[in-house]
Amino acid sequence: MTIVERTNWLRSLLSLEVPLDAVLVALQRFPWDSDELVTLTPEHISRVLRRFLAGELTARDVEHWANAIESRDDIAMSEFVMEVLFDLANPLLHGEFNDARAKLEIARLRRR
Repeated sequence: MTIVERTNWLRSLLSLEVPLDAVLVALQRFPWDSDELVTLTPEHISRVLRRFLAGELTARDVEHWANAIESRDDIAMSEFVMEVLFDLANPLLHGEFNDARAKLEIARLRRR
């Protein structure tokens, strides 16, 4: 369990290239507390939202992904990115997540 392994799994989480459940199982092997090792960017979120729009991911997948990232100490993010992630992780507070909302979030991310 090295920092390099942890960083690679975190990158897989941000990009959602590997099934989310597999990434979360792998990350459970590492201690909870950690310094920030990777940074979530607007582009990470935009890519996930574009995959949703393409039908590769469901609204539940996007919510689950956002929740998996939201409270991690080992992932850095700007205040703006944190706000967008919170919105995606909490659809009951911010309304149903659908194509229109995904497009709005992508536009919001582009303006940054």
